[in-house]
Amino acid sequence: MSSRLRTIVVLLLGIGLCCGGLQASGGSKVETAPIPKTPEEQARERYNQGLAYRDEAWRFIKKLAKPNTPEAKRAKMETKIGRAYDDAAREFSVAISLSPEFHQAYSGLGYVYRQLNDYPRALQAYDLALELDPDYAEAIEYRAEAYLGLNRINDAQNAYRVLLEQNPSLAAELLGAMRAWLQQRREEPAGIEVAQLDGFERWVEDRGEAAGEDKSSLRKSRTW
Repeated sequence: MSSRLRTIVVLLLGIGLCCGGLQASGGSKVETAPIPKTPEEQARERYNQGLAYRDEAWRFIKKLAKPNTPEAKRAKMETKIGRAYDDAAREFSVAISLSPEFHQAYSGLGYVYRQLNDYPRALQAYDLALELDPDYAEAIEYRAEAYLGLNRINDAQNAYRVLLEQNPSLAAELLGAMRAWLQQRREEPAGIEVAQLDGFERWVEDRGEAAGEDKSSLRKSRTW
């Protein structure tokens, strides 16, 4: 692992882990220590727990999307979503502290930061994942969506080109995210000029036509 990666891991995480304990063997009085799990095994368990918290956040998000939800209930669900993402970030971070070359855990951490609109930290985590595995397509796609959050259109376009060669299905996912981003920026420009949006929209539609998309089947509810 590069010195740059080690430095960022220390700054990003700083999380310790403790474990242990003895258990009785059968009904005898002799106590034996359990076979310790390797750091990699522990990291995988914490990573899977992080995914479980992420999925919990998704379930609350689906409930939140239902119409006619009372405001009081919406506020509680939003709190639960934030708590679930915080828990997921903790688990992914511990997984990284146990196994610093666990690229999927970095990507998971980047996803959480992106959902919390912390795009700079999301990009940092995705960069680490891709430093470890440059061909990790999921991180390429997710990082491109973080680029969109920072209005870095050119970087998102470059990511699309990479994915189109490497993983066309994820390239299509990114194109859907780009459309959703365009729709949101039309409503809330956030520093983007209309001319930029017009040019990017033409680029997106050209890519869709080149990929032979059936516009009637495009998902209108795609979020980025």
